[in-house]
Amino acid sequence: MKKGDVVYEGMERNAVINEINECIQIGNDEYIAFANSTLKSETGQGTINSKTYFIFYENHWLPMKAIARMAQFRSQRGSKNYHSDLYALAMGRHEFVIHHSSNSTSLGSNVVKKAKERTYQWVLSRPEQSKFRKSLLIKYNSKCVLTGCEVTEALEAAHITPYSETQNDGVENGILLRRDIHRLFDYNLVAVRLDDLSICLAPQLYLYYKNQMLKTALLSGHNLCQKGLSTRWKEYSKSQK
Repeated sequence: MKKGDVVYEGMERNAVINEINECIQIGNDEYIAFANSTLKSETGQGTINSKTYFIFYENHWLPMKAIARMAQFRSQRGSKNYHSDLYALAMGRHEFVIHHSSNSTSLGSNVVKKAKERTYQWVLSRPEQSKFRKSLLIKYNSKCVLTGCEVTEALEAAHITPYSETQNDGVENGILLRRDIHRLFDYNLVAVRLDDLSICLAPQLYLYYKNQMLKTALLSGHNLCQKGLSTRWKEYSKSQK
């Protein structure tokens, strides 16, 4: 088994979420001090504040390696201290957003790298984003509009028309999507027909996702950006030619 697979399987996603929440609650500096003390005492190797890898989670920049090592330790699947690159890849496979930079001042950048060898995505660090998501959770009863998923932690606020184009955070410009479906939506690999709200998948995704999708999107009766949905459908159709 490759080292990357060992690191990935050596931590549970829920354990990472627990560490993230604890870090947010007590603050980065306090969390790093706690992690360093715990890991040094229990494994013989502490941890420091890395200036190269960070987790971006719900508008927070968090120390990736400290969180990864604590999640690994608390998952009771090993205590070996791996290189940060391997933790970053493992975190990426667990669908966490990772920022890599040798310059810590770049944390204000809107472009966030999701681990090495993975695709880019746009994450905008704005106070309004949290409010936008909360509004969509209420509007769509905490359900992904394409899969019906009701796991709140897995749901994200997706813009119909990209925020970078309109700066529109109105609820009419948003839908609630499961994290992986949000990525597919942004890459025009899944779309909704306006006439009947049926859901269409790119052929390469059909076998894996066909049984996860609803027959029709949970959008009936909602005030939505029709122009934006129409543009999304056109982009999807164009990408399938």
